[in-house]
Amino acid sequence: MLQKPVGNVRTSFGLGTLAKKQEITWNEFRDKFVTDYGDRIQKEFASESDTDNKQKWVVNLIYQDVFELRKSIQKVTYDRFCGKAPTSCPDDHFYNRITEYAIGSYAMKEVFNMDSSVRLTAVKNLGKFQTTAVIRALMDLLADPDPNMRAVAALALGRTGRTSRHVVDKLVKSLNDEDRMVRESACLSLGKLKAVKTVHHVLELWRNDPIKDVRNAAGIALELMGGDEAGKAIKMTNVLSKEVEKLRTAKT
Repeated sequence: MLQKPVGNVRTSFGLGTLAKKQEITWNEFRDKFVTDYGDRIQKEFASESDTDNKQKWVVNLIYQDVFELRKSIQKVTYDRFCGKAPTSCPDDHFYNRITEYAIGSYAMKEVFNMDSSVRLTAVKNLGKFQTTAVIRALMDLLADPDPNMRAVAALALGRTGRTSRHVVDKLVKSLNDEDRMVRESACLSLGKLKAVKTVHHVLELWRNDPIKDVRNAAGIALELMGGDEAGKAIKMTNVLSKEVEKLRTAKT
């Protein structure tokens, strides 16, 4: 398995290259990256039993997953992948992010057909990234035979911040999952994504799910969504809850 590289990379890349440009060619980006980090990647990622060219693998990962085979690289795409750079080593942030992403991708492939906590951790960590490949993989994992994996994938989708119709539809479908943790996770992610168009689905779960934790998650999701429709749903759930509590108290 790939091990996470340790130590800081001293060479500057990304911010230095793109600071005065809003767009550069992929070839320029690739050549600069390989010059600055190629040997380090090959040294830190390769093991004695590993004959693959990890430098080439990481570069292909950047091209396919991060920049989606685009010939021109826009700064906005680069910034979106990097996220907020730490103040300690901002110039190395792209390298640190791509190595973290590479480790997660490799771990997923390595243990994809195994029952392993490593696989769960890899999927959870991938939720920090917003690439098309990650989103697609997480959506596919919502149909995984392991309910723990389905739950983690649902939570990871919420962490990506992606609110496309395909993502939302997949999470809505998971509200009907046979496993209560999957339903709970899907609820919370829809709330985190503020998917207000799914209010009626979440409200239905709050009304009818037999598991209290799932109903509570539905209530939290409605609060996270915000907006007029969610507000009306919350008001209605509060009124119904109070009425039910009055009936329970009356019986005692």
